[in-house]
Amino acid sequence: MTRAQRKDFALLTEDLSPEQRIKLDQLLEQRSGSPYSALSWLRMPPGAPTPRAVLAHVERLNAIRDLALSPEDGKNLHQNRLLQLAREAGQTAVYQLKAYEQARRHGTLVALMIETAATLTDEIVDLNDRLIGSFFTKAKHKYERAFAEQGKAINDKVRLYARVGAALVDAREQGHDPFAAMKRSHPGILSLPA
Repeated sequence: MTRAQRKDFALLTEDLSPEQRIKLDQLLEQRSGSPYSALSWLRMPPGAPTPRAVLAHVERLNAIRDLALSPEDGKNLHQNRLLQLAREAGQTAVYQLKAYEQARRHGTLVALMIETAATLTDEIVDLNDRLIGSFFTKAKHKYERAFAEQGKAINDKVRLYARVGAALVDAREQGHDPFAAMKRSHPGILSLPA
């Protein structure tokens, strides 16, 4: 089992450059101006669907992309094993990851970064969908409020048009001048805006 684990870690780390290894180790260090390690920051939950949350997640995804891990790094390993390593890493404290021997630490972090990048992408899409949905909901409520506020004025106009229509029909049936009938029944009607 130990040999199999070592082989898994070797498969995940065989193409890593020295710079990538340094960047992976830096994930376990505290971020400047933050009480969290870079790894903890990368794995923060999305929170409420706001533009700021989407941008924060995009920043996290870009930080993972800056590691320049190859998309092929995780393909050498069975998907279930990769997911298992990522889950184990997610439940491991940063100080424990620091104590791992180098191959295990880097292999574990590669698996975790591959899984975290996929999770962040899914969460960004979800945040975006929820954000757009909230925009539509707000616009719908705004429209409904405006319609309700304008409802009385609309109803008054409809009643006015109904009375004018009745006066016109009555004038036509009796053979009277329709304009005169409108002026009699509603003075100033011809000067109303459309």
